[in-house]
Amino acid sequence: MAAGLAADRASPQQIERGRALVEKGKRVAAAGDAHATLQADIDFHNFIYEASGNPLVLESMQLHWQHLRRSMGEVLQRPRFTEKVWREHAAILDAIAAGDRRSASRLIAEHVREASERVGAELEAVERDGVSTIIG
Repeated sequence: MAAGLAADRASPQQIERGRALVEKGKRVAAAGDAHATLQADIDFHNFIYEASGNPLVLESMQLHWQHLRRSMGEVLQRPRFTEKVWREHAAILDAIAAGDRRSASRLIAEHVREASERVGAELEAVERDGVSTIIG
């Protein structure tokens, strides 16, 4: 919902901020900085919530990120995932910038579904192997 609303409502200044967030995320991910990559991921999602223009979305999602932070920290330590995550973020932002509500909504839904699958697979591996590198 938030990405669709952002496609309808995001200002040019917000789009520029989004582009800066994506570039920063790519940069810190490429540098292998897991903590900064996690924060950049959270910042990008908060950008979408803010650009939606619905303060209740931002408020309610901040509660969820308290729980998501640990599991996403596990996944975002792996370069094979971080590159894909930031490509997905860039595509979502492009749809928002184009005002394409349908594409923004579809892309964010795919992103969330794939992130859930990645997190689930990584946490299963941690359980199976008994080794955790979760940050947070």
